Amino acid sequence: MRKIYTAVDITATPQEVWSKLLDLGSYGHWNPAIVEARGTVEEGSDIMVVLTTPGGGRSRVKVHLVAVKPLRELRWRGALGHKWLLRGERSFTIHTREAGVRFEQSETFNGLISYFLPRSMMAAIEESYRSMNEELKRLLEGPSGGGSTICPRKSGS
Repeated sequence: MRKIYTAVDITATPQEVWSKLLDLGSYGHWNPAIVEARGTVEEGSDIMVVLTTPGGGRSRVKVHLVAVKPLRELRWRGALGHKWLLRGERSFTIHTREAGVRFEQSETFNGLISYFLPRSMMAAIEESYRSMNEELKRLLEGPSGGGSTICPRKSGS
């Protein structure tokens, strides 16, 4: 099992962040990690996402929404090939803070291939998550923003 964790503090309301997460059609305009997403955001439904890959390519994946907790969490599971080869569970979590929210993004990878993913690939995936976090922050705070606050890394290789 391998895990990636990223977080960013955003000066926005949970409603503003949640609204952007649910607006799948806008992902192509602002999201460098998930450049396309289509479907209905309901727990138990499937959506199609197009992810950027570490080599600069794109991967189309059907993911299953396992948690849709308004204003708090969006979580999905997906697999590349057979789920015993490589599957991931990705979560987007919103925590209310005194001056806005902390937006956390994490993914746990399982399956045979997960044990052999190079550190460089895991680092590139983590960087794409950080880029998404920063773009979401920029989108909600505007170009002047409130200064960038990237949260420290949690362990999980």
